[in-house]
Amino acid sequence: MTTLTSADHEVVRQLTEDVWTAGIMARDWKKVLAVCAEDVVYMPPDHPILLGQAALHAWLDQFPRVLDIRQPLETVEGQGTLAMSRASFSAAVDIGGQRVENTGKVLCAWRKDASGRWLVQAVCWNWNRPVSGGE
Repeated sequence: MTTLTSADHEVVRQLTEDVWTAGIMARDWKKVLAVCAEDVVYMPPDHPILLGQAALHAWLDQFPRVLDIRQPLETVEGQGTLAMSRASFSAAVDIGGQRVENTGKVLCAWRKDASGRWLVQAVCWNWNRPVSGGE
């Protein structure tokens, strides 16, 4: 296997920082899902695991409107057709007409398909806030 090229790093950065966030802001689920493998595993906080694009699409439909999101890529490493990335994010969502802001982190597993496109295979993310009731 070969290590990731600078072009691979740039594609993952662009998909993470630009394409995903633009799709989320526009509620353009087709654009968001185009970044994901058909059998994507999506692990949002405080929710069961979502398996596949249809489940992710349904979950995105019920997610509050995102008013702002920034998602800088922190690291990406891998070999050949597999990669792992870590990003942080800051976001503001509309909850009942109120702007709610928070930060969080994202861990993604990527795979390059037969056509050479990098796709998200698995995503795990969480907000940066204490566990409810924790000390």
